[in-house]
Amino acid sequence: MQAIATHCPELIPDYLVDNWRTQIAKIIDDYNQNQIVMEEGTPLLVAISKTQQMIEKLKEIEFKLESVLTPVHKRNLHEELIDLFRAMRHSFQDMLNAIEKNDQKNLQLALNKHQENSIAMQEFTKKYLMSEV
Repeated sequence: MQAIATHCPELIPDYLVDNWRTQIAKIIDDYNQNQIVMEEGTPLLVAISKTQQMIEKLKEIEFKLESVLTPVHKRNLHEELIDLFRAMRHSFQDMLNAIEKNDQKNLQLALNKHQENSIAMQEFTKKYLMSEV
């Protein structure tokens, strides 16, 4: 089946592709609605708690993405999305470690990495939308 789908993706049932799109859209929407925002001066314990919550949320998202039945011709796009969420989780983990150690230098590096990951996520969203039109 995979060999046929690789060479003739038009034979993949539409419902499989539609189901994949629907699940990905829900996951991305959930992520967008649950991002944390911390203002300068946020108390340390609040910052730690929110960062821990986001790490857990990203782990949950990774699990959901890995559970989605992916059409063969969407596999690369899907793997790219998983990698992006994994990178986001790692940057939050680095932020948490820096916050807990009160390490301003590494915190700034983690924040910069997070910003890069956010830009990559925005670029992916554009790429995803263009591939689905």
